[in-house]
Amino acid sequence: TAGSLFAALVRVMPEAYLSDASPQPPPDIETLPPVGNPRKVSGDRGQQFRSNIPARGARPFVGRDNLLCQIQRVLDDTAAERVLVLHGHPGVGKSELAREYARLNRQRYSGGVFFIDASLDAIDIEFARISKIILRETHPENLPLNEIGQQTFYGFGTSPTLLIYDNVRSPDSVLGWLPPSGMPCHILITTLIDDLASAWPWPAIQVTPLPTTAAVD
Repeated sequence: TAGSLFAALVRVMPEAYLSDASPQPPPDIETLPPVGNPRKVSGDRGQQFRSNIPARGARPFVGRDNLLCQIQRVLDDTAAERVLVLHGHPGVGKSELAREYARLNRQRYSGGVFFIDASLDAIDIEFARISKIILRETHPENLPLNEIGQQTFYGFGTSPTLLIYDNVRSPDSVLGWLPPSGMPCHILITTLIDDLASAWPWPAIQVTPLPTTAAVD
């Protein structure tokens, strides 16, 4: 009956809800587990997506398998420094060849794969932009851009990295941005200067126009 049910509830409630034990305080906020991802701190590059190479989507990349294999043979050891020059006439596809190599080999470079516009001789600014926008690193407010660029570049020495210097116009513009001995960094240089590689002890690959049939595909 309703009366017996009410009596039963009265007998149970003092044990479950009417206990005179002191209520437990809420947990300290500092002991609560974090919600979401913590903000990235300066110098911590571990979990950022490390690339600015655009995707090709559904567009095929044809006619360059031999050149991609040649690049792979030169850039073999990711634990050591390597520099390779891709040279050829304007419009033959040097830049996209370098980007496609980066797409296919991104898993080999845990430090990241980055495309640097070297045509304006402002590589330091390009590195500073990567540091701020992609790596989300912080630097002292008064630190000059060229020093931020240098810090970013040498920061890549902690793990294998691929850097593409696109449209290099003179050897002097990149001499300060080549990896020192033992740095796990690979550099792909694209340039219109056919004799650029002769000024350095680095290998070079000439990129020629695609055959008509491959270009149509």
